Amino acid sequence: MPPRDRVLSVPGLQNYRDLGGYVTRDGKRVVKYKHIYRADNVGAATAEGRRMLSEKVRLQFIIDFRGPEEKTRAPSACVDGATTIAIPIDACSMRDEVLKRPTLDGPAAEALLRRLAATFLIDFKDAYRRFFHALLTEVQGRPAVFHCTAGKDRTGVAAALLLFVLDVPSSTIVEDFLLTNECCPAPPSEALHVGTCTITQDAVNLLFRAQEFFLDLCLSGARERYGSLAAYMEKELGIGAKETERLRGLYTRPTTSGA
Repeated sequence: MPPRDRVLSVPGLQNYRDLGGYVTRDGKRVVKYKHIYRADNVGAATAEGRRMLSEKVRLQFIIDFRGPEEKTRAPSACVDGATTIAIPIDACSMRDEVLKRPTLDGPAAEALLRRLAATFLIDFKDAYRRFFHALLTEVQGRPAVFHCTAGKDRTGVAAALLLFVLDVPSSTIVEDFLLTNECCPAPPSEALHVGTCTITQDAVNLLFRAQEFFLDLCLSGARERYGSLAAYMEKELGIGAKETERLRGLYTRPTTSGA
């Protein structure tokens, strides 16, 4: 499936994507279509969009990575037939760091992102463990979407971890992470003001777009600490050989079979 074709046009959403169609490293298996999706805030879907998710996508589970404050500002989705699983990955720490500054420029924004990414998989290992546990014990291959607010970093890292377990090539994982930049509108072309902090245009461009270095630092930080990403997955997320085989059975199929 060409990159843009995996983007579903759901009214109210900008970054709703099917993870199906990605081929594994050995070329023998492919991620199943219409089973697992990633998105921006599903709560932003219009009534037509929610109806589409219920009747056309037949969505059964919504995994929401947003924190309590985000949900207060933008309530969770109510899609007929879908159960919501709340697994908060609270982004408030970065917001608080921004608000401490009178100005956030490009270099400072990059340094902030790099610091966050370096320990991201350690800081939020419990949430990602719950994510995989939900896939294995509740979702079990039925149509599901996982999302945060923009569907960029928290959701992007979750997608990267899942695709890694499904044995999708690293280059494809990076492409999927960066596809957000084609789905979402361009960031504002001027400085923003958050509280008393002025965020320069260079910083806005960094913060509002998916950055390859962010994903790279997330994954390399885990590799450096645990020896390999697979070792991190097993020790911290509970995804060993048995769980990996189960997930591949749920979410991939032989390339020679039907969709």
